[in-house]
Amino acid sequence: LGTLCTAGSHTLWVRCLAHFKATNTGTISCLAPVFGAILAWLLLGETLTIRIVIGGSIVLVTALYETLKQRSM
Repeated sequence: LGTLCTAGSHTLWVRCLAHFKATNTGTISCLAPVFGAILAWLLLGETLTIRIVIGGSIVLVTALYETLKQRSM
């Protein structure tokens, strides 16, 4: 299952590079842990600790900063 999920997601990511910029796909892949934590909270009732919220916030702020920086260039 791990091999299938890893190979499948990597294949999809490489194919996305043909259609989108590498910076966009890289930013989206960096957000995957944040999306995973949010989905675990919503769908599975997992508890979000303060450390998870702070870490997710850092990732979101950094992704937003990089996106805004790319658009201003």
